[in-house]
Amino acid sequence: MWEGQYERALAEFREAVRIDAGQTATFFHEGLCFLAMNRLGEAKANFEQVSARNYDDLFLHSALYETAFLTGDQSGMREQMKWAEKPETEDMFFSVESDTEAFYGRLGKARELSRQAVDSALQNKRKDPAGRWEMNTALREAEFAIASSPANRLKLRCPSAQLTRCRSGRLWH
Repeated sequence: MWEGQYERALAEFREAVRIDAGQTATFFHEGLCFLAMNRLGEAKANFEQVSARNYDDLFLHSALYETAFLTGDQSGMREQMKWAEKPETEDMFFSVESDTEAFYGRLGKARELSRQAVDSALQNKRKDPAGRWEMNTALREAEFAIASSPANRLKLRCPSAQLTRCRSGRLWH
């Protein structure tokens, strides 16, 4: 699915569901295919069906938030943020919400939420996600051309190096 062959992946997920309809995670992946193909109505319907099967998972709620964002459903976004108000999930949703704020040009609020994402992850001893949220923030800052001076680029690049590493010990290959 991650190679961009969404129609093919969708057909394979549908076949897997046909063989064993109890595989909720596989059914959920159908929704991700719809989302990737910008078939938002089908994605939303799929994710709602998955939710009705009592599949209460961080990634499902993230997909529901993303679908709500893409369709302009503010109440749907708030509903998913409310679901995430717990230590084991709030850091990811702070990060997701920071991206939403940045999309709407509210960079100050985006930075505040990014900091909350990192702080929440670190409070819960989750260094790898904290590093991802720092990298996400740095990339967003670069995209908005806020990190125009060499000193700022260095400051944005370095903090996450202390939090997370890939197997080679480097952040980028």
